[in-house]
Amino acid sequence: MFSNRDADPALERDDAWQKLDRPLRRILPRSLMGRSMLIVLIPLLVTQAIALGLFYGTYLNVVSRRLSDGVTGEISLVIAMIEHTSSGAERALILQDASSRTQLGFSFHPAETLSRHGTNHVLGP
Repeated sequence: MFSNRDADPALERDDAWQKLDRPLRRILPRSLMGRSMLIVLIPLLVTQAIALGLFYGTYLNVVSRRLSDGVTGEISLVIAMIEHTSSGAERALILQDASSRTQLGFSFHPAETLSRHGTNHVLGP
């Protein structure tokens, strides 16, 4: 009624490995030189990929943080300069000069406050 293969899960696993083994044997090298090259090159490439990812990941985080700190420093400088002016003409001149130098659009709304959305940290802790 039942064959011996249906009763034994070990034989089913062997069949699954044989199905996977055939395509791998066609792809993998057969010579000793090819296999030794794979033994050397695969760990080397994996190590290089991990090191590259870690280095560029941290490098881009540092560069992004420094650039955002620069922009926020420029904005805080403009705010400090506006706080020390009394006339609207001086304020307009400061905003126009800051806009041309920083390539940011500035506008002054005297009776409004800024609302905070989300977290304080854009690029990390």
